[in-house]
Amino acid sequence: EILINGDSAVSMQNLITKLGNQFALKTMGEVNHFWGFEALRTSDGFLLNQSKYALDLKVGKLDSPKELWEKLQELYTETSLPNKLFLLEKFFRFKLDLSKDMDDNLDVFTKLVQDIKQTGDKHIDYYTPIVLLNVIPDSYSDVKSAIKYGRDNVNLETVVNSLKSKELDLKTNR
Repeated sequence: EILINGDSAVSMQNLITKLGNQFALKTMGEVNHFWGFEALRTSDGFLLNQSKYALDLKVGKLDSPKELWEKLQELYTETSLPNKLFLLEKFFRFKLDLSKDMDDNLDVFTKLVQDIKQTGDKHIDYYTPIVLLNVIPDSYSDVKSAIKYGRDNVNLETVVNSLKSKELDLKTNR
């Protein structure tokens, strides 16, 4: 393959004619792709971009946007030890922001848990309800006691539902 570009249409046509006398040529018209490059014509010539080609090499052909998203997360999510330690430290030092409602706090907490899971941590689900129980404010002490002492086991869903229910009670009784 050869890409011919110039500022003189006559000169380019002469070159094409001479090459055509020596080789079998096929004119492809305006160039969009060339050797894995996407080509965009500019006033100065061509702007060549290989991002699609590089992406295809990295992720291959996938059947759905979900598969593409998962592959990109796998490739580009930071899973280094320093990042994992940073996230775990943030997790174990998590505090509720009492100026925000419970849903906002739980969104921040859930995002942190998801980030930790993306580092490959397999044990985070075990610690999640315990950490959340430990940040419950004093105004929720009855909920904390009921969860800690009224059950044989505790899971995140129980803690979250109890916190939301208590918040609703507190708002209703104001």
